[in-house]
Amino acid sequence: MRIYKQSDNQKEMNENLIFIGEDRINHTPINENITLNVGDAFDIVGQTSLVSESNPSDEINMKAYNVTLNNRSNQSATVLVNVGELHDDWTILDNTVPFVRKDASTVEFSIPIQVNSQTSIAYSIQTIIQGE
Repeated sequence: MRIYKQSDNQKEMNENLIFIGEDRINHTPINENITLNVGDAFDIVGQTSLVSESNPSDEINMKAYNVTLNNRSNQSATVLVNVGELHDDWTILDNTVPFVRKDASTVEFSIPIQVNSQTSIAYSIQTIIQGE
């Protein structure tokens, strides 16, 4: 599937479509949602850093993270930061922005970022390790 958008220029709006990306779609059941990856934003850059890690006990692991986002474009944007592969019994603590629990092992932060700016979020994950 190829994705196009109309030009922002009023004069070109009816004349030109701008190609923004493409992806393949596998067999999909009727009325099901699909996800398309049509490319990466090269002018929005993110970096995740592990700030600290501790084990208050044999069963508890604590990790604190910081995510820094830079928007080097001339348009504001909303960046979806997905944190996945969370295992065992986990809890998000001390988050600086709200999150949505997508499924049993993934959360998503929605971060608005203004033109030519930088923003950061912080969060901690407490994991209670299940015995074997």
